[in-house]
Amino acid sequence: KGTSQDSRTKGYCSVDYYDVCYMYNQMADPFTRYFDPLVADQIYSSILESESIVGIGAEVEEQLDSTSRYLLITDVYSGSPAEKAGLKAGDIVVQVDGLNITSAINFENMCTGNKGDTINIVVTRNSEPLSVKVTVDEYNEPSVKLTYQDSIPVIQIKEFVVTSISDSGSYGEFVTALKKTEGATSTIIDLRGNPGGETEQCANMAAELLSAGDTVVIDIEATIDSISNGRGMNYFQIFDTLTVTAEHDGIGKNRYYVFMADTGSASCAETMLSALTAHRKVPVVGMLTY
Repeated sequence: KGTSQDSRTKGYCSVDYYDVCYMYNQMADPFTRYFDPLVADQIYSSILESESIVGIGAEVEEQLDSTSRYLLITDVYSGSPAEKAGLKAGDIVVQVDGLNITSAINFENMCTGNKGDTINIVVTRNSEPLSVKVTVDEYNEPSVKLTYQDSIPVIQIKEFVVTSISDSGSYGEFVTALKKTEGATSTIIDLRGNPGGETEQCANMAAELLSAGDTVVIDIEATIDSISNGRGMNYFQIFDTLTVTAEHDGIGKNRYYVFMADTGSASCAETMLSALTAHRKVPVVGMLTY
């Protein structure tokens, strides 16, 4: 549903489907692909689910005060091993497995391993030391990331997926980011490298930036039907048009937005861009999209 997989999946074709793959590869349309049934389910899952990775699920940033350098935990992913173990954003990292570290790269290297490995992390919280044992495990990577540039919120949408760290998928993550930045007068939405995903997710996300009644997307679907002519069958296309509109005022409709895009911004990312630029004066900075 509304996705481009060129940046995430290489074509695969078994002998049984070689002719079909060849036919599609000869098409003049560079955006059309055919995938062998042996890998189609895997590819479809990659559209609906954020990447599953093994680690602890915490991000740190190097900080520098008047006397020393230290590591601050800036984000703990929902449902990650770090969250389950009790680590929180704002904790100051003191040690990892008995070693004092102040480098974000060293933290990342020391907090990787095989599923089931235990990592002992000592942090300072409210000026009190706290020892936390974190078990390395598999978790879904966030599809939406919130950072700041000179106090301006930057919301990066990596993809539009149904299964992520939020029960509501990318939409839930996006709404959380909007609520966290409530009161901001301007916001940057970064869609660079976003290959698309599930159509309903991006439509709902775009609607949160629009007013009630605004058109989000007009979806024209073509299906094949047939009718008997007495000697055989005549085949023809039936077109069905579905217009999706914002059902209510979006929680982020009163802000000024600047969008960022590049040649890797495809499909649903382009749907969001077109929905916003059709109704609001929002600049898109970057490169021609996919």
